Amino acid sequence: MTNAEYVLELTGNEATLVSNLAMLIDQDDLDTHEYFAIMIYSDYHSYMRNYKEYHGQSNYNDVGEVYDIDLMRDYGKQIMISKDYRKLFNLKKGRIIIINVPTTTNFTIIDD
Repeated sequence: MTNAEYVLELTGNEATLVSNLAMLIDQDDLDTHEYFAIMIYSDYHSYMRNYKEYHGQSNYNDVGEVYDIDLMRDYGKQIMISKDYRKLFNLKKGRIIIINVPTTTNFTIIDD
């Protein structure tokens, strides 16, 4: 499964992958419906089995040589997105990607 297909699956076809890896410089070029999101990853099978948000799915990411597990979610299970790269930046949690989200109804925007 490609990373683009995996993002579609994780979001129920509500978001599409724009970029596999985002950096701070990308913030100035985001389109209206583009947001940063954290792709959670692991290189340990045992971590995937014990991860609370792991729903029995993973996708091997050849570029990072890791397993993509999910997108970072809030306690209400909505996917967390932001227009501000710094609000999501945390290498311990995963890698930041850019997704296109036509409607933010089922997403949590953390730009406050």
